[in-house]
Amino acid sequence: DFKMKIYAEFNQLIDILKRDELINAAIQLIVGPPLDVQTEQLDRLANFGIIKPVTFAEKAKLLHLNCNDYETDNLSYVLFGDFFSKLFYNKFFLDVPYWPLWGKTENKLREIILYFVQNRYGENWIQEIENDNKNDSIWLSNWEKIMTRYEENKDLNIDNHILSPIDFTETGHIYHQFIKKYWNLWFSTVFTETQEDIEESQRLNKKINPFYGWAKKFEKLIQIRRPFAHNNSGILSQEEINLGKQYCDEILQFISKWEKGEKNKPELYNSPKSIETNQVKTGIYDAKKNRVVVLSGEWKYFYEVRSSEDNLYDGAEVEFNVSTDSNNPRFKIALNVTIK
Repeated sequence: DFKMKIYAEFNQLIDILKRDELINAAIQLIVGPPLDVQTEQLDRLANFGIIKPVTFAEKAKLLHLNCNDYETDNLSYVLFGDFFSKLFYNKFFLDVPYWPLWGKTENKLREIILYFVQNRYGENWIQEIENDNKNDSIWLSNWEKIMTRYEENKDLNIDNHILSPIDFTETGHIYHQFIKKYWNLWFSTVFTETQEDIEESQRLNKKINPFYGWAKKFEKLIQIRRPFAHNNSGILSQEEINLGKQYCDEILQFISKWEKGEKNKPELYNSPKSIETNQVKTGIYDAKKNRVVVLSGEWKYFYEVRSSEDNLYDGAEVEFNVSTDSNNPRFKIALNVTIK
């Protein structure tokens, strides 16, 4: 009851900010990126006691951000209380309503990262990826921040979204923890050479590695995404906004191209090489991502649906046969999914 009262107060605060047309300014100041925060809006939020200034280091510690991505000697903002700051940040961190293209891009990147870790490491991917990086202290330190944020928020059921640790990766983590780290292993198959790479290769008459071009783009997006907003000095220039949109468009285009290519490969979808087992599991169907989510203790496991016997609906409790792709034995999928 107490928790529900707190959430009710939080939602009332959101409604008030929407009513007074301050919600987007608050999101930009706390979550970022800042696009068009006016001094008047900043002053009103500060005078009402809704936000308070903190250093980047303080904010990074509170929200478990990667402090390396931020200018620690500058100011940023959080809400009036730690709990509400975390709740607010994570609610709007998963989607940026005033810049839909940004939210769509980050969520699409999280989707392919989840696809990668589940294919490479299987249903126990969290344990496996930690073991894989046990000697990489920087990677583990940032992963610990992601897992801490996940543990703090996984039971909030924000907007009825089924959460995984990947949902709590910010732009810097998306790139450094996964895309850069596993570039040669897999992500280079998604982000192939661009038109700039081709032109540069022709100009220099030598082969160009697409990694360097994509690295510059992701680093720029990390810089733009920083929740930097101290008075007007944090407002992004129109040139930076246009550049951010251009890079987001390009990322989405390359992911879409990869998805179309993958979906034309029969071994990935309804593969005749799949090995069906007699093992039956029960889980919850996630319609948005066409997968079954299985809870086991404190962990969540995901099974891509390959075949179903019923018309499934979001949130349905289902039973299914576990199947293993012989090309990738660690990758488990769901066959013969039925509503329980």
